[in-house]
Amino acid sequence: MSYWLLLIIAVLSISAGCQGSEESTSPSITATVTPVGTSAVAAPAATTQTLTSVPAATPHPIVTPTPRRPSPATLQPEITLEPSQTLQAPTPEAPVPTPTSQPASTIDPHDELTPTCFFDEPQRRLSCHAEGQTGGNLRWASNVNTSEIVGETYEVNFGWGELFSKIQVQVEECNESACTLATTELEVELHPRGDCPSDFIGWFTTFPLPDLSAIYEVGPPGRILPDDYKGHGYFRVPNGQNVVDVKMPIGATLYSGSVYLEPDEPQYLLFFRTACEGLSFLFDHIREPAPAIASLFTDDPPVGDSRTYPVGPLEMKEGDLVGTSIGSLADGNAFVDFGVNDDFGRLPTPQHPNAHGRFLSAVCLYTFFDPDTAAYLKSVEHPGLLAEEELCP
Repeated sequence: MSYWLLLIIAVLSISAGCQGSEESTSPSITATVTPVGTSAVAAPAATTQTLTSVPAATPHPIVTPTPRRPSPATLQPEITLEPSQTLQAPTPEAPVPTPTSQPASTIDPHDELTPTCFFDEPQRRLSCHAEGQTGGNLRWASNVNTSEIVGETYEVNFGWGELFSKIQVQVEECNESACTLATTELEVELHPRGDCPSDFIGWFTTFPLPDLSAIYEVGPPGRILPDDYKGHGYFRVPNGQNVVDVKMPIGATLYSGSVYLEPDEPQYLLFFRTACEGLSFLFDHIREPAPAIASLFTDDPPVGDSRTYPVGPLEMKEGDLVGTSIGSLADGNAFVDFGVNDDFGRLPTPQHPNAHGRFLSAVCLYTFFDPDTAAYLKSVEHPGLLAEEELCP
């Protein structure tokens, strides 16, 4: 009897122990949640106590821990971490740049138009092209060429005696009705070409008038007048001796001149360029020119002023006849103007403020004759005339 009673009690104890084991087989893991914005290291997970089967004589109650919950105001989604992970505060996103408006460009693309020029010396050639053009038509002009040229490039070749120290080039580009203008400037240094002496003293080997001693009055070069300036000089012979041969002092080329009336008689103004570039001389008040010269003016009746124009060219040799009479036949005033110019300034040139035009390149005419001739001419200068002393030191 007691045997069976003990067996029943044992079976009931085992049954009760199995039910407790089923309640405690799954441990619970939770994480402590920290409000956003606070860095935190994950706290060790809270783990429920695991109950294992024990003898029926000492059963233990099942304990189920209740996790603490944050208040509703700070409730955040539950985060489950691995044991080795650390909870980091979220990294704020980089701010998106706010676009800022830039002022519209005020640069006109046509401002890029630029004439680029090169000057070849001694070939005396100017070459230009445009940079920054936008496909429009180009029109070129310069201060050293009176002609306008249309095209992509601009080229000018300069002949003998075309002298300058500065070149200004202008290019205009037109696209339909819109046009843009651009300019450039070149400083150039020209070197005289041709047959030039190392010293101009005595370079003129023939005196223009046949009898030096007949000259009783000389107007010096560089004469300063109240409102004018005369870079050339003059030779005067006795009154009434107008008929006299005037000859070339050196070989040269007639290239410019005019015929005018003073007061009612024709007067010839003649310009000659020498074989030394930049060196020229003039005669004025030739009353009757040599036939070879007169023939160049047959289509040009005398006018009231002495403005010059191109003549010839006519090449002449030293000693060739220039004219057969000088001055005014009507009153017997027998004189002839003579002057020398050097465009390269190899000799002193006028510095007086009254100097103008071609007189700016006038030089001392005495220098070009032999010393004895120069001394005589100076000795008979008109004493009442004021002249720039620095021109003929």
